[in-house]
Amino acid sequence: MRVCPKCGYEDPFCWRDPYSRGMETQYARFDELKEAQPEIAEKLMQSPLYPKNPIREAWIGPYVYGLWKSGYVRRRLFSIWLYQKWKTIPMEKVKNENHNQTRLLEVEKEKTKVERD
Repeated sequence: MRVCPKCGYEDPFCWRDPYSRGMETQYARFDELKEAQPEIAEKLMQSPLYPKNPIREAWIGPYVYGLWKSGYVRRRLFSIWLYQKWKTIPMEKVKNENHNQTRLLEVEKEKTKVERD
């Protein structure tokens, strides 16, 4: 549960962090959202259903909400949604794949060198 340190606002309990998508998106079941925040559920049901991507979307306050056919609602900050839409944010790529393993070997060599001296 999120609490604003400035004003003390508590986020409704229905919003969860997904395991695989990171912290930039939260999700809730639509039936739980109807109980916790009925005004958001109502605006989502009034929004048009896009034929290309069957999602109902609504921009309310700092968040964009999306209702999927599965019955789940996702929310994302508008500033992130503006560039990424509902796609996941790509992770950074490391150029040297064995960087950590190489570094561990160097540390082990240094340890054995110090022990010998």
